[in-house]
Amino acid sequence: MHKRLISNYIYNTLYQILIIFLPLLTTPYLARVFGAEGIGSLSYVQSISSYFILFGTLGTGLYGQREIAYYQNKQEARSQVFLEILIIRCLMLMVSIIVYVLYLRQVQELQFLFLLQMIEIIANVFDISWYYQGMEDFRYITFRNIAVKLIGAICIFTFIRRKADMWLYIVCLGMVGLIANLSLWLALHKTMQLSNITKLHLKRHLFPIFMVFLPQIAMQIYTLFDRTMLGYLSTYAQTGYYDQTQKIIRLILIFITSLGTVMMPRIASIQAEDKDDKILHYLYISYKFALLLAMPAIFLLLCIANRFIPWFLGPSYDAAISLLKWSTPLLLLIGLNNVTGMQYLISTRRQNAFTCTVVLGAVLNFIMNALLIPQFAAKGAILSSVCAEFLITAVQFYIVRKKIAFRKVFRECVHYGLCAGIMFLCIIWINVLDIPIILYMVLVGVMASVSYGIALYISKDTLFGNMLHFLSQKLGRCKKEV
Repeated sequence: MHKRLISNYIYNTLYQILIIFLPLLTTPYLARVFGAEGIGSLSYVQSISSYFILFGTLGTGLYGQREIAYYQNKQEARSQVFLEILIIRCLMLMVSIIVYVLYLRQVQELQFLFLLQMIEIIANVFDISWYYQGMEDFRYITFRNIAVKLIGAICIFTFIRRKADMWLYIVCLGMVGLIANLSLWLALHKTMQLSNITKLHLKRHLFPIFMVFLPQIAMQIYTLFDRTMLGYLSTYAQTGYYDQTQKIIRLILIFITSLGTVMMPRIASIQAEDKDDKILHYLYISYKFALLLAMPAIFLLLCIANRFIPWFLGPSYDAAISLLKWSTPLLLLIGLNNVTGMQYLISTRRQNAFTCTVVLGAVLNFIMNALLIPQFAAKGAILSSVCAEFLITAVQFYIVRKKIAFRKVFRECVHYGLCAGIMFLCIIWINVLDIPIILYMVLVGVMASVSYGIALYISKDTLFGNMLHFLSQKLGRCKKEV
């Protein structure tokens, strides 16, 4: 695997972990301070404001990353494309802010929290992380955000003491995002050449941005509309249970899908050179990597959920145990979808096909939510998402059947599933031990890592072998330097 690609994966993983992992570090504290109902109220408010961010950004993040990748080695053209996309993004976000202010006048419940949530919408005006992602410069993004995110976590532990401090929580998250986005502008001038730009061509971007935007609308059905419908059709407590389990799932998905973020600009760049064989080579690496992590994660969550949830979130969140178990198939399905849809279809400008698959899943998700949430609450929302993601996976594989061999991916799925199954048998017995939770988590972690690693080694997994070889080389260099 290309050394720059590996480095970018590591930087991007650190960045993505920072976005979700630091809030997860504060989750046990916030879960006890706010309670399930308070967490549900915050989740509901954030889901509503996210619609305005979605329509304001209009798909410019994903589209901008792809277009910048196409012009990586052409500074003048890249600078013009950046400026044109930035102007479109700013104009749309301004419109979205105005509409959000009008919406606030109609809100009766949680109005003050909705007002403070506008900070996050404003922060998106200054977000140019898509430019650095397109340039494959993940190192700068990572280290600029680490300091700011850590400050945000410190603020949460310092200022939030009781349920009435929910407004402070929203302010902390909003200001952290705003400062992080502003910091990205400091090094922008080093790679820009704006002096020669005499005429802007904004219209050429509108249709392709819209085509990228369509699947993003549908994708939000899973991440946002579940919480919105739970808030309307069920209770804030059920929304809180759902939101906390999905945070855990999203944290694990960061590891599984993070390679896709650095792979997208790489595949887009290769597509411009018309090298199909090289694209397929990278895609199969991505499939193997997603399966390598998704399969053991599923078995691990099924094993530890009963003891992990009460310890991590508190005894009042026992209802979330079954929700976490029901959510585990999402790790496999979203991992596969990320490779087929985001890395292949989007990067190779087949967003129309990608849009159709996601819209199909979104429609199914909406219908099942409307039918299941009133009776099964959060569990109904999770079942809807699993069914929708399965539909998307099946349709995407059908679309790319002439390019990507599904049987090859399925064989890898069975291979990693068997290795993860061996791991599960090696750790399930730990559940019967009456030991402190910290010791339990450490013992499970060590046994799972060792048993899964041995299973992969015995089965002569090539990806695992390459990763071990890469790590051994790095360690060898470090020893020489010392």
